[in-house]
Amino acid sequence: MAAYGFTTAVVPKHCQDPRIWNELVLRQKEFRLKALQLDPAAFGSTYEHEEQYPLELWANRLKNPKVITLVALDGPAVEVRSETSDPDAAAAEILRHEWLGSLRLVGVEKEDEAHLLATGSPWGSEARKDEGQKEAFGSDAVPRYHLSGMFVVPAARGRGIGKKLIEDAISHSSRAGRVRYTIMVDADNVPATSLYSKLGFQILDEWEYERIKTSDQTQPIMKVCRYMDFFAGA
Repeated sequence: MAAYGFTTAVVPKHCQDPRIWNELVLRQKEFRLKALQLDPAAFGSTYEHEEQYPLELWANRLKNPKVITLVALDGPAVEVRSETSDPDAAAAEILRHEWLGSLRLVGVEKEDEAHLLATGSPWGSEARKDEGQKEAFGSDAVPRYHLSGMFVVPAARGRGIGKKLIEDAISHSSRAGRVRYTIMVDADNVPATSLYSKLGFQILDEWEYERIKTSDQTQPIMKVCRYMDFFAGA
């Protein structure tokens, strides 16, 4: 890691020490809200919307068994214990360093896609496309993970942090066989689209959606979202 000037780490899903856990939940909340403030155009959600979330929701974001949360820490050789074997030590070390970036990797299962279809979510059209993969890759659709909430603080951009977060997320979730990774990005977010393309992601579809309104917004803001995917494994 020394060559990078930063270290990536997986955030624990629990801690024995409630003080450490509460601090970790608050740090995650603060970093997410900071991302929404500094780069509002990069997200479908807004600061005003998420600042109202109760603390329990922020805790559940970390606890979610389907989600892997990664952060980039300032420092080239930060020694972080395993988030599973020693979560308190891992969390304490993660909290000692400035966070430069973060990424969430969400496991998408069949019941999740069924819910999207039933609720009429924009993801529903993609769930239907995933059903079509059965013909190409066998009777069962390949395992899928969705990359979400990618953010790197402006002062740390250009150092390869986003690229490393994605590479390590894929490495951490790797398994035998073929795995599919998906991501959604606004079409006008050129740097992000360029990064994902360089990592092998391909554009599958685009659609228009309405961003969550802010208090000073009088007219709806329509954005174009790109849906991209990448396959890893044999």
